[in-house]
Amino acid sequence: MLACLVVLALPTASAATFTVSSTADSGPGSLRAAVAAAQTSPGPSLIQFARGVRGTIVLTSGAIAISQSLTIAGPGAHRLSISGNDADRVFDIEGGSATDVSISGIKIKHGVASSSSPHGSSGGAIYVSGATLTLAEVVLSRNRAIDSVDGTAEGGAVAIVGNGAVNASDVTVQRNRALSSSGGAALGGGLFVDATSSLSLSDSLVTLNDALGTPGIGGGVYTLGTFSFDAATTITGNTASTSDNDIGP
Repeated sequence: MLACLVVLALPTASAATFTVSSTADSGPGSLRAAVAAAQTSPGPSLIQFARGVRGTIVLTSGAIAISQSLTIAGPGAHRLSISGNDADRVFDIEGGSATDVSISGIKIKHGVASSSSPHGSSGGAIYVSGATLTLAEVVLSRNRAIDSVDGTAEGGAVAIVGNGAVNASDVTVQRNRALSSSGGAALGGGLFVDATSSLSLSDSLVTLNDALGTPGIGGGVYTLGTFSFDAATTITGNTASTSDNDIGP
């Protein structure tokens, strides 16, 4: 599935381009520094990766915050991963209806949203509020939303809230988990969509995700908002402790 070519709408020629030259968490040449610079640049920006940047970027100083339109064009999910180090979510994307973020060609893994995280236990890998996020050729794997204070864990991989929107093509969502260890609810082991938001999947796979709580609903996808997927998308083999293993409620 990841071999399929997907072309994203890149920023215009006048947009600023920033190049990541290091797999370090921070400092010159890092992805964090490139995103920070792009946030202060007028108009949408393009972030690309130098030829030698391969392997895993391990985040050690929190999630990368995005609040302006930009494109992150990775070299391929089999070449580059971004890890939350089992400590923090990877991307925190917030904005309005004019904020358009595109991410392609990376694997996002080992992100964690906990009860003490900004926005709480929502979106282990990516939290999207208000903005529109386009994902292409992305793998989301082994991310967790964990509630430990009798609240709710939402979206082991991605939580979409507050009029947010995610459009995903050729994306694999696997082995993510929403877990409440304190008797609270777990909603959407893979993906969570609130009543104001939307999710569209094409040519994608959602499998082996878990929603484990009291209740645990929607092992693959939990959606109260607008949700669509095409015939080339497979949502199967997910687990929920209460009901709706694959799609709920």
